[in-house]
Amino acid sequence: MDRFLILFVFAISLQPCFLQEQDIVCYFFKEFCRYKCHCNRPCEDDFKCSDDDKCQSGWFGYRCQYQDLAVFNATLTTNPLGMNISWLTDQNDYTCNTANDLKSVTVTWPVLKAIPLSWTRVTVNEPQSLSNVELQFTREGTAEKSSCLNETFSEVNNKTLDRRCNDDVTITSLTLSGNLSSLCSFYISGGRNIAYGQHASQSSDWTLSRLVFRADVAVDGNTNSIMEVGSCTHTEKEIAPSWNLTLQSNYVIKRFTIYNRGDGHEERLQGFVINTYDENRARIGYYEDRSGLCNVLIYFINLNGNVNDTVNVISIRLNGEQKILTLCEVEAYGECPSGKWSLQCGKLCPASCPKTCDRDTGACNTVCFGYSNPPQCDTVCASGKWGINCRNTCNNGCFEGKCNIRTGLCDKGCMGYSDAPYCGSECSKDRWGINCSNICSQNCYYSTCDSFTGHCDQGCLSGYQLPDCTRECTEGQWGVNCTSTCNKNCYDKICNPKEGSCNSGCIEGFQPPICTQECVIGTYGRNCLFNCSSLCVNAECDPVKGACNKCPSGYEGHACDIKTFSLELNSFGIGFVVGTLALVLVIIALLLNKTLVFHWSQRTESLAVRTNLQLKECPNYDYVTDTAHQPDDVNNEYETTSTNKCYEDVLANSPYDCINVT
Repeated sequence: MDRFLILFVFAISLQPCFLQEQDIVCYFFKEFCRYKCHCNRPCEDDFKCSDDDKCQSGWFGYRCQYQDLAVFNATLTTNPLGMNISWLTDQNDYTCNTANDLKSVTVTWPVLKAIPLSWTRVTVNEPQSLSNVELQFTREGTAEKSSCLNETFSEVNNKTLDRRCNDDVTITSLTLSGNLSSLCSFYISGGRNIAYGQHASQSSDWTLSRLVFRADVAVDGNTNSIMEVGSCTHTEKEIAPSWNLTLQSNYVIKRFTIYNRGDGHEERLQGFVINTYDENRARIGYYEDRSGLCNVLIYFINLNGNVNDTVNVISIRLNGEQKILTLCEVEAYGECPSGKWSLQCGKLCPASCPKTCDRDTGACNTVCFGYSNPPQCDTVCASGKWGINCRNTCNNGCFEGKCNIRTGLCDKGCMGYSDAPYCGSECSKDRWGINCSNICSQNCYYSTCDSFTGHCDQGCLSGYQLPDCTRECTEGQWGVNCTSTCNKNCYDKICNPKEGSCNSGCIEGFQPPICTQECVIGTYGRNCLFNCSSLCVNAECDPVKGACNKCPSGYEGHACDIKTFSLELNSFGIGFVVGTLALVLVIIALLLNKTLVFHWSQRTESLAVRTNLQLKECPNYDYVTDTAHQPDDVNNEYETTSTNKCYEDVLANSPYDCINVT
């Protein structure tokens, strides 16, 4: 024995590079690792399928040891109805969904009726989709759908996720929903058949012609139900016959499949009882056949009791006198309890995850949905992040950039997309906003706008401002996108925002509506409303003030309405000029003389006389007037009038002689 141990230790030292510790045990002690091969081809020595092989239909997972209840006596229903989903259960993780309108897949079990839910496996083509596949179930005895409240996860690879429900529920249906566009495979764990190859015994063995019907043939993996083949147990007829199985380790067992004999005497198994016990022989789970049926070939059983406790012994018996117990195959489906792992469930989970490590590999949970710190999973994703360990970014279409931290769905609606909560269908060109509920401004060019902001991506119609074309141009601006400035000749510098026409008209000299053109010839002033004087040459005048550009000969003034003299230097004209000058000189001399006399008189008169002065004026003014004639009527004719002025002597109170000025 010592020599064997030395060889064993030496062998272990040579193998670790390609075999795990549990593999080594099974490699050298195959009688200890008795697991039925479920590969399409014979298993290799370490109980694995070859690299180019895969599991048989109905099996999956570690060494193909887990029964797949997604196909075992199951019915799959799609929404919409009748869709082809053969890719989902073909054991090929590389064949995936191609129908984008697949909304859900529901699994039911017409034969099994109900199953205990432990864990599922989902494989997708796009890693981000792992978080988008939702699972809901219907509990036994209810019609309402529920979700697992105490769920843990294990990432097999970036496209495959195991989801364990720790709620201890028995379900009648399981539905996959959410974003299934990337779905490739789906498996429902029914547990491992831990009864295979274990130590079996029974209350008695019946012998027929030296053929002994022993207890161990009920766990040899052969489900043939014909007695003569030798694959069924058989006790003597006795009181309360029993069959017992002792497990090599402790397992959690929740369900059984029992194969009855099928060549007659099926009624002998009617009313059987199953009990499971822990290693201290305390009862854990139980089941009693009360169906009243006597010809059942296969029994599918869900145990009652404390089914999460570990089982070490299984007992099947018939109560009553003089009965025969026959079992053609007993399959007990279970797995390692929480905190244990390995094929034999003999390894403890690491200290960092003492209760939640993977039952097959011992790896700690490396997945948090909506949390960033596995395995604790108590730090919520930052805003805008979601999914496995918060490594995904929320869809750009999510309102405010926020989404469900677990699923990535836009729970608050979509911005620029219409198909909440997925936000994958953009708004039509004339709509925008949350779930495309807003209509682009009618002032947008082509009535189209940005689906997120509502900004008019093609610009605005004339008279409206960017970005959303809902406001008119500010004062002083007009045109497409309000890029034009109102003309400086507008009276108040304000114009129509659409057309650019000056609202209050034009300043002097310019004509409406745009005020870019000067008044036409013959008009002037504000808005060119006034006509130039008819006396202006060619009716032309200054467009601002209206002054004639040119007057006819003999006329002057703003409107050419003032007549001027046109003197000819002939003999009469020369005489007129000389006479006029002489008259001016005489008037000046008389005025100077009068002034001197007046000042002299002021000096000699007394104060009393000055205070009583009376000035009497009797002026008589004759004005010199000019009579206007047309240019061709001016002939050296002049009209003259006499100007007579009488002055009363102020000092002497006697009149002076009147001076007659001609």
